[in-house]
Amino acid sequence: MIEFKNGTTAKCRTIGSPSCPIGIKDLKENIILCEGGTDFLAAYQLMWAENLEKYFSPVCILGANNRINEQCLPYFKDKNILVFPDYDKPGINGCHNWEMQLNPICKAFYVYDFKDLKTIQGTPVKDVRDFVQINGDDFEEDREVRYPLSYFLGLI
Repeated sequence: MIEFKNGTTAKCRTIGSPSCPIGIKDLKENIILCEGGTDFLAAYQLMWAENLEKYFSPVCILGANNRINEQCLPYFKDKNILVFPDYDKPGINGCHNWEMQLNPICKAFYVYDFKDLKTIQGTPVKDVRDFVQINGDDFEEDREVRYPLSYFLGLI
């Protein structure tokens, strides 16, 4: 439910299903794949921070337990995919499932490893939303951390 300033409320419904990723229309050659809405917004932040919006399309899967709908798989054909998984059991399992689905049809499938990165609050980085808040010392340490999208472009 959404409550508006005037006190009225509205019930929101999604069109389609949770297994249909958000952002799959008009994809660029390189895809940032993540789980959940806040990570989706953080993927845009990464893309804009590196000034690579011409090269990447963020795509969001709403929930690690959701396999990608078979009808959506052709959108990923011949694309380079960089996954920022959630580092918890469902996130790792979901990433593995997406890899099984996408590896046969995509050009490249790379899973970003948050290693031992910490947020500015000192907690471990567990998703891309945390990643955009990394500790300054970790940020300065290596190129892969400072510029993950540029680094990915160098790998493919």
